[in-house]
Amino acid sequence: MKVLPDEQIVKNYDSLINVINKSVSEPRKSNLLKLFDEHSNKIAMAPASSYPFLHNAFAGGYVDHTINVIKMSRKVYTLWKELNFDMQGYTEQELIFCALVHDLGKMGNLEHENYIPNESEWHIKNQQKYFNPNPDISYMKIQDRTLFLLQHYNIQLSENEYIAIMTHDGMYDEGNKAYYTGFDLQKKFKTNLPYILHHGDMMATRFELERWKNTEIIPKETKEEVKIKKVSSRVQLQNEFDATMKEFE
Repeated sequence: MKVLPDEQIVKNYDSLINVINKSVSEPRKSNLLKLFDEHSNKIAMAPASSYPFLHNAFAGGYVDHTINVIKMSRKVYTLWKELNFDMQGYTEQELIFCALVHDLGKMGNLEHENYIPNESEWHIKNQQKYFNPNPDISYMKIQDRTLFLLQHYNIQLSENEYIAIMTHDGMYDEGNKAYYTGFDLQKKFKTNLPYILHHGDMMATRFELERWKNTEIIPKETKEEVKIKKVSSRVQLQNEFDATMKEFE
């Protein structure tokens, strides 16, 4: 299982705090900082999933994923803008906020973590299932728990943000079908925000899967020049993404 160094976990968490401080306005900035402060350990240490072939099944994986979604969503936003898509009806700040909190429910509830380490060696070895859902918390879809946590801390959402967070999993969530496949024009999204957030989330997930494949399961007999090319291109892409976060530092 991938292990994120402690210093990287701290750095990633600090990066999210910087995003809040620089991109979220009052009064919800103070409320969001309070949420992060009161649940800092759960947020910083949460994995993003149970399986590495989904994405980021390691301590600190949730925050790493959130940072990637912010970066990817901003890239998608820039691309859509360059291609003259309709960018009206929502703001880039709404997009950043949605990317920042879209998976907040993965931290767990007010008392317990959402994921706990899997103690079954068989499942770890044969299924690579490193984490299990915590049986001490009630079942909720991640986006539902996200919205619950936000309302608990009196963090108000715009209608745009609410819809985007609810539907960010796209057609991977059966419950989103009515939003994405409505044949009635009046039922279609009023803005492109949900599409951009979904694309950013999907790209981040794919990025994390490929990063895991390239760093953890490359066969030893793979040609060295192929490995070097893959690592080099990945480092270049990561550097580009890091550059998009500089304004938050």
